[in-house]
Amino acid sequence: MITFILLLVMKSALKITLIYLFFGIVWIILSDSATEYLFGGSRSKEQYIQLSKGIFYVITTSLLLYFLINQYQKRLEEKVKELERLNESLEIEKENIKTSNEQLENFADIASHDLKSPLRTISTLIQRFQVKFKDNLTEESSKYLEIIEDSSNKLNEKISETLRFSKVHHYKDTHEVVNLNELLETIENNIRAVIDEKNAKINFSNLPTINSSKNLLHQVFQNLIDNSIKYSKLDVSPIINIDVKEIDNKWQFCVTDNGIGIAKEDHLNIFDKYHRIDNKNQNNGSGIGLSIVKEIIEKLHGEIWVESSLGEGASIYFTLPKN
Repeated sequence: MITFILLLVMKSALKITLIYLFFGIVWIILSDSATEYLFGGSRSKEQYIQLSKGIFYVITTSLLLYFLINQYQKRLEEKVKELERLNESLEIEKENIKTSNEQLENFADIASHDLKSPLRTISTLIQRFQVKFKDNLTEESSKYLEIIEDSSNKLNEKISETLRFSKVHHYKDTHEVVNLNELLETIENNIRAVIDEKNAKINFSNLPTINSSKNLLHQVFQNLIDNSIKYSKLDVSPIINIDVKEIDNKWQFCVTDNGIGIAKEDHLNIFDKYHRIDNKNQNNGSGIGLSIVKEIIEKLHGEIWVESSLGEGASIYFTLPKN
C-alpha cells in the first residue's frame, strides 16, 4: 500500500523508470528460471554472467529513460508556464481592447452629435432664409441654396450611416426566434411612404422562421430594400423579390430587383465602405449601406455576394447558418 502511494506522488519520469526497471528485471529472472525449469539442469557460470548483463542493460536503459523523460517534462513545464503567461497577457489585452472599443463607441456618439448640430443649424437657417427672402431671390440664388441644403442633408445621412456601421461591429445581441415574414411586413410599414412614392412592389412569401438576431436582420433586409429602390430605373416601378432555399445546413437568401444593375468590375468592391454606384439623374446613396449589410452577415457567420449585369437589375445573395 505504501509503495502504491509513493508511486502516485512521484514524478512521472521516476514512475515510468521504476516500472520499466521492475518489469525488465522480473522478466529477465523469470525467463531464465522458466528456461531452467523446461530444459532442466542447473545454472552455469555463463548463465549468471548473461543474467548480470541483462540486469545491467535494463538498469542502464532505465537511467537513460529517466534522463530523457525528465528533460522532456522540464521543457513541457516551461511551455505550460509560458502559455499561462501568454494567457494572462491576452486577458489584459482583451480588457484593454474592450475599454478602447467602449471609448471609441462613446467618441463616435459624441462626434456624431457634435457634427450633426451645426448641420441642423445650417438647414434651419437656409429654410428660414428661403421663406423670408423668397421674393428677392434670383433663380441662380435659389439654385445655390438648394445645393447647399442638399449637401448638408447628404452629409447628415453619411454621418448617421457611418455611426451605424461603427456600432454594428461592437453590437451584441442575443439570438431569438425570428419570423421573417412578420419582419418583412414590419419593414414595409416602416418605409411605406417611400414604397408609395416610387410605386414599388416587394414580393415575398413562405420565408422561414429562424434563430438569429432580429435587430440585425431588420437592418439587413431594410438596407437591401432601400438600396433596390434607391437604384431603380427612371420611370420604372421597382419590383423586389425576396426568396430563400435550404442548402445543407444553411439558408440561402436572394434579394433581386429590376434596377439599374451593377457593372462586372464593381462586383468585388460593391461592399466596400463609401463605394457608390453611379445612378444617373438620381441622388446617389451614402455608399455605406451594403457595407453595413456585409458586416452584419459576417457577424452572423454567413457569406454575401452579388450577381448582376449593368442595366439588368441585381441579385444580392447571402447565407445564414440554420443553427
